[in-house]
Amino acid sequence: KPIPKENLNGDEYMELRYTHTLDKNPVVAIVPAPDSYEQVRKYIIPAQEGVMMWGSDLTREYGGDWNVDFILVDPNSRLTVEPDVIMNLVTRDDQSGCGIDFAGLAWMSWETKSSGERIGNKSINTIVCTTGFDFERTTNQVAGTAAHEFIHAMGLGHAFNKNNDLMCSIESGVPTCDNTY
Repeated sequence: KPIPKENLNGDEYMELRYTHTLDKNPVVAIVPAPDSYEQVRKYIIPAQEGVMMWGSDLTREYGGDWNVDFILVDPNSRLTVEPDVIMNLVTRDDQSGCGIDFAGLAWMSWETKSSGERIGNKSINTIVCTTGFDFERTTNQVAGTAAHEFIHAMGLGHAFNKNNDLMCSIESGVPTCDNTY
């Protein structure tokens, strides 16, 4: 959520990890875990809504076209296009760590020449947890995590000292904002 400018004190910042040169709408593949498909499929639309929430905010704030294209990969289909982001919807059983260390995760890799020179980004994998230890996450929680991990996939890190921002988190056991989600 945007913070009214009168509430900013000058200590707020957000890390920029890398940038994308996008000459088309980003393509996000939503991949519900096949082993728990029946349990996680109800989170497909909330994950899409979380990603689209950022596009709506950016359009409202800056104008322009911030659309995202989605591919749904169900247990009986395969990717036919290389997406920019792969968003895996998983349960704690599918992915160790859900509910312990994180509610979501994003990581990336680069394509490189034999010389080691970086020439482009490969698809960026993200994980969005739909369950924890003995609980199921709400659709709003999953939408928020999907938005957070998508923004990581687009290159931004965590927000610092910017209370109630969706990009606040916990790093090394320390909240990056006072009101971390």
